[in-house]
Amino acid sequence: MTASAALVYCQRMRLHPRDRRVPVHGLRSTLALGLLAVWVTGCITVDGTLRADGTGTLTMSYVAPPGATEASQRELLQAPGITIKSLTLDADRKFSATLDVADVAAIGKTALFRNITVTTTAQGDDQVLTIKVLHQPKTLRDKSIPGPKIGITLPGKVTEATENAVVDGTHVAWSFLLADWISRPTWELTVHYRPAKAGEADAPGSKQAPAPSGTSKPEAETK
Repeated sequence: MTASAALVYCQRMRLHPRDRRVPVHGLRSTLALGLLAVWVTGCITVDGTLRADGTGTLTMSYVAPPGATEASQRELLQAPGITIKSLTLDADRKFSATLDVADVAAIGKTALFRNITVTTTAQGDDQVLTIKVLHQPKTLRDKSIPGPKIGITLPGKVTEATENAVVDGTHVAWSFLLADWISRPTWELTVHYRPAKAGEADAPGSKQAPAPSGTSKPEAETK
């Protein structure tokens, strides 16, 4: 894959003319596949907060493909255990959303994140959050194109994290170059954290993460 092809794939996501003539359900399937490619190729920014009770908040932003609507994007995010708190698609196709998550496993039940598995396990005094991503590897010659950005606030101090993570107290962040991200069939991002003790005031991860940049439009909660 050339740099220009990657940029077109990432930023424009054009549909083939034949795709524009398919029925509505077919168009939605096409958009779903396109948006899954958004994640796979790294054209997404995600920030999450995991609370001590296992629930959490997830915010995200990306450029939606031509033909996308708020309804089509909402459909990609609806799943058991997911509540859409806000969702915005502007005239430039810049999409942002904030979700409440009943448990981390619910994330992988959405159409958008169906190639992702998120789990939590105990390991000694620590809890371990693991994000596993599967996709078809590709080659990109241009090594300068930015890839995905992922940030998480945990309900306790981070003690260890993989894949060149940047750690700041209870927050961990990863950022990747697109060439690196698409070169591997599997990514497994792991972070260990020490849960805050019961009774501690303002325990980390107890508050929602901020909404993505731009104006968000509140809507009624739906699952």
